[in-house]
Formats: sequence, C-alpha cells, structure tokens
Amino acid sequence: MSSYQNNYLPNLLTDSQKSVTERVALNMQKAIAKAGLKRDDIDSVHLTLGGIPAIDNIETAAALTVFGNDTPITSSTDYTGFSFGAAGASSLFYACLQLKHDYLAPVLNLSNKPLVDELNYVIQPNLKHPTKHILCHHIDYLGNQVSLVLSKEGTS
Repeated sequence: MSSYQNNYLPNLLTDSQKSVTERVALNMQKAIAKAGLKRDDIDSVHLTLGGIPAIDNIETAAALTVFGNDTPITSSTDYTGFSFGAAGASSLFYACLQLKHDYLAPVLNLSNKPLVDELNYVIQPNLKHPTKHILCHHIDYLGNQVSLVLSKEGTS
C-alpha cells in the first residue's frame, strides 16, 4: 500500500450531493498526493458501488471528477454482495488480485450503475492490463470512507 486517506462523513445522506461528492473526491485526491503520484499514474479505480443509489451516485461522481472518463473503473460488490463489515476488506482483496495479476474484472449489472455513459467501466475481462497503481475506494452507508493507493512493489 502506497498511501491511504480515510474520512468520516457524518451527514452522508442529508448533506447536498454536491457537497458530499466534493469531499469524496478530495479524499481520493489526498490519497494520490500522499503516494507521491498524479491522477494519471493511477491505472484503475476500484469502487464500492454497494447498491445504495444515493451513495453510488456520490462515489461515481467523485471518481468522474478526479479521473475523468479515461481510467478504467472496477467493482467487486456484484460478485460478493455487500458484506457490511467485511465489504471494505473484500474490495481490497479484489483490488490486490487485480494489481498482482494485471487483470481487470468486468463490472456486473451495468444497467444499475450510475454514469454508465460517462465513466470507463470495465465491461469485458481484461487479462493483460499493465497495472502499477490502483486506487481502491470504499464508502459505506454509515459515512465511513477510505481511499487506498495500492502499488506494485518497486514502483513509484
């Protein structure tokens, strides 16, 4: 792990979506900066996409703000379900596997995902995606969020 940035959003579902999206985007940006990287150094972004529309909208809007539509977006929640206390660990596990094996798994159930036309969701398995750095972002319905920058050993 190259860096992490965690934050608590106590009014996640009551503050304006714009305000919360800005704070989530800032969380992602701080993690990237702490790793000594630029956003273009991130090879893919692993999002929670836990199935709560308001939170999914915030998380994807923040990813679009930080990364635009070029960086591949992955998520493992549709493979595992949202496992509450273990959801962050599950996302981290999938992101680590993708980093280790230069593999990007497709996002399932795209018809239920926000910003489908704007974000670069992975829609087919990509078995040879050169990956040095992944930003893994997790957010839950209680307002806890963390952005982790995962890097292959020996990369900076």
